[in-house]
Amino acid sequence: ENSNLILTESIDLEKKIKKFTEKAIPVKTFYKGIDLSNFQDMPHRNVLREKLGLNEWKRYILFVGRLSAEKGIFELCETFAAISKRHPDIDLLLVGEEIEKEKIVNFFNREGILHRVHLAGIVPYKEVSYYMRVADIFVLPTWAEGLPNVVMEAMATELPVVVTDVGGIPEILENEVNGLSVPAKNVEKLTAAV
Repeated sequence: ENSNLILTESIDLEKKIKKFTEKAIPVKTFYKGIDLSNFQDMPHRNVLREKLGLNEWKRYILFVGRLSAEKGIFELCETFAAISKRHPDIDLLLVGEEIEKEKIVNFFNREGILHRVHLAGIVPYKEVSYYMRVADIFVLPTWAEGLPNVVMEAMATELPVVVTDVGGIPEILENEVNGLSVPAKNVEKLTAAV
């Protein structure tokens, strides 16, 4: 109400805010940058895999974020269960606050593949770059977003990305050009893309 200017992190958020502001307050998008210094001059991939207790011969799908329903974690669980049956050399790395840990563990126990799921929990920011370095693909099947740093960081480290086409993500990722995007809450399309 007393603002002279509202800054948003994506055009998607800018449009949403403009719908709710009755006064003629200017709303502008100001894209935030990312700090690439954590992603430069890193040890070799196999050195990091050993440091993180990961197998140098495996391929890894990486998720970084809150392990919660709205981040699409259960869609990712179903996707990995389907993929794991066809690809015994692929494991899943989950990095972030383990909000739904019990449900995730129970799901993978029922599927008989819990031993192929690595729950790292919350890690220091520098270690996120380690996980990106050792991973083969980054997946964020979130239901709603602004403009997630983690997607920009994964793309900046040349990690292939599969994301949902929500929020500001389509502003930085063009489907089949610099990554793959799928509709939110669609396990079949997520699985096909991964």
